[in-house]
Amino acid sequence: MSRNTAEDFWRWVDRPSEGCWIFRGPISGKWGAMNVNGKTVMAHRFSYQTLVGPIPYDRRVVQTCGNTLCCRPEHLRLAVRCTRNGLSEFWKRVHPSETGCWLYDGSPVGGGYGCCMINRIPMLAHRFMYELVHGPIPDGLDVCHACDVPKCVSPWHLFLGTHTDNMLDSAMKGRKNKKLSIPQAREVKQLIANGHSDDVIAQQFGIHRRTVNDMRRGEYRTYIPMPPPQPVPA
Repeated sequence: MSRNTAEDFWRWVDRPSEGCWIFRGPISGKWGAMNVNGKTVMAHRFSYQTLVGPIPYDRRVVQTCGNTLCCRPEHLRLAVRCTRNGLSEFWKRVHPSETGCWLYDGSPVGGGYGCCMINRIPMLAHRFMYELVHGPIPDGLDVCHACDVPKCVSPWHLFLGTHTDNMLDSAMKGRKNKKLSIPQAREVKQLIANGHSDDVIAQQFGIHRRTVNDMRRGEYRTYIPMPPPQPVPA
């Protein structure tokens, strides 16, 4: 990039002390555009690269203010970029459930969260969905689940919070599990065999629904065989 290119760019930008920096030059689609070494470059990307730094190939630059002509670096953030084929593969693994959750059936990682591959880079599925629908995730914030289902990617069940917020939410919802005694674990197994829901069982024993689900799948740390369902009295 030549010095003249940068000077031409800034001549096209209104830079008030507050608010958006509006690009007044040529427009391509909804965005400001300029010619750099014979190539068309979006103005907001040029501003980001000049004032913030390089843009990774798997990221795009978005304006958090919503103004597509804005070039103010404080209003620019990196967001995930995905090809059409990548999006198609992602949506194939998303399945709405009766509870309102959108369950992602890709490879699980620690904590039961779904993991997807975006541009050959692994990414937590719920974070990808949040960026896809709501926009960039600010630095230092977690994407939390209002539904408390790690595999859920419903954008309406996701909200931002600090790590401390997430831990407080975890404690309030009882995700810090207490240990079950052997008799309690047997009782839980019997309730599962009799068709009771994870939510009902978790509430009854004061444990996390994920623990109940682990027991349903035989993955609970204390091995107790699943008993046969008890006959319903006539």
